[in-house]
Amino acid sequence: IEQERTIFIHGLTNEQGDVEVDGCIRRGVPETVANRIFDEMASFASYAFNKSHAAAYALVAYQTAYLKALYPKEYLCALITSIPEAGKVAEYIREAQRLKINVLPPSVNRSFASFMPERDGIRFGLIAVKNIGRPSIEAIIHERETNGPFRTFPDFIKRMASTRECNRRAIESLIQCGALDGLGANRHQMIENLSVLVERFDSQNRRQIEGQLGLFDDPAVFEEAVTRDDLPPMAELPINELLAMEKAVTGLYLSGHPLKAYEPCLAQLQVTPIGEWLTRAEENADRVDGKTVRLFGTMTSLQTKNTKSGATMAYAVLEDLSADIELIFFPKTLAAVRGQLQENAVVTVSGRISIKEEQPPSVIVDRLTVIPSPEALLADKPRSEKYGLYLRLSSDADPAWATVKTMLEGQKGDRPVFVRFEDSGKLVKASNLSVSVSVGDISRLKRLLGDTNVALID
Repeated sequence: IEQERTIFIHGLTNEQGDVEVDGCIRRGVPETVANRIFDEMASFASYAFNKSHAAAYALVAYQTAYLKALYPKEYLCALITSIPEAGKVAEYIREAQRLKINVLPPSVNRSFASFMPERDGIRFGLIAVKNIGRPSIEAIIHERETNGPFRTFPDFIKRMASTRECNRRAIESLIQCGALDGLGANRHQMIENLSVLVERFDSQNRRQIEGQLGLFDDPAVFEEAVTRDDLPPMAELPINELLAMEKAVTGLYLSGHPLKAYEPCLAQLQVTPIGEWLTRAEENADRVDGKTVRLFGTMTSLQTKNTKSGATMAYAVLEDLSADIELIFFPKTLAAVRGQLQENAVVTVSGRISIKEEQPPSVIVDRLTVIPSPEALLADKPRSEKYGLYLRLSSDADPAWATVKTMLEGQKGDRPVFVRFEDSGKLVKASNLSVSVSVGDISRLKRLLGDTNVALID
């Protein structure tokens, strides 16, 4: 580090007399100030930039990059299993989906404790399901490996009832996360019949242990009565209830997402994905801190707290399809929106990004609006005569235009695309392009062309 002091302060000139590094003095920084700045860097380098530290991090970076590039399923399985927190699991699962790797649902016949790679994707690990400990998981795996896969829901209850490792609470969580799907009953049937089946097989086990079959009981009839697989027919629960169950026991939506139905409406709401703001914050926190944002998502984990002055403020988590972020409602804002604060409400919020050291970004909310159903949202929005996606490029030879066409050509929708080429000044309708852009498409187009060169008119 010390060898760089002269170059940092006075710059560097090559043998031909060309200046390769300006140095501080050429840029108007006094030598005393430059030396003081360099002294601070040198002091920091004594513990932060030593070679052993840098080498160790470089080695780990190369190893993980190698594994992720060549063995992505195996790498992500190990990574997800090593971080049990629901928030991190969700983040890594989104990364798997970005890499086009399927995340397969939990299954008592296929899952292990850890997340495991399979030919078709990554199998969800049972250790990430609440109320299911390792003894329960080991008992399930031992039973299926010893006596074969579980055939039906009653078959599962019968075979696990005698272990005592897999209690009723654990079975409820297995039902709720979908690990028992495919055993001939829907989740509604399993939930409603769980208590009856557990009691039936507990009773059977007690009778067998105590030898309490009556003198005139037929053992074959009794065995048929306790092992019959038929359950009373019941319609499955609504999809939102199923998703809420999955979220409650895994922290994730496994078989869908309640916000998926809103995707066609997101462009008209003029919101930016939460994940995009988090990425910007990670790349340049100083520029993002204090920025005004407009976000959309489901509001969860609502909590209130009294301030030192006795006023009430609130905290919540806003989750969209890309990520989640904490919401902060100071007393004045809370008083204005209190009637709209509900768990699992679909909302848009406007506010300011707040970034504090050693803490994830949050949003200080100024406004909140509850969003109606997707159908109502679309019905309430009259279509403008200028309805369409509008782009501005330098010319039709601009390489960005080819990129845009590649991005949009595969879409099927009713939204026309109009392009203004600056060299001719003409606004033309793009032939063979009729799209249904999402908020993610708009974000990608703005990154490619610039914010002022992309507009969506509904």
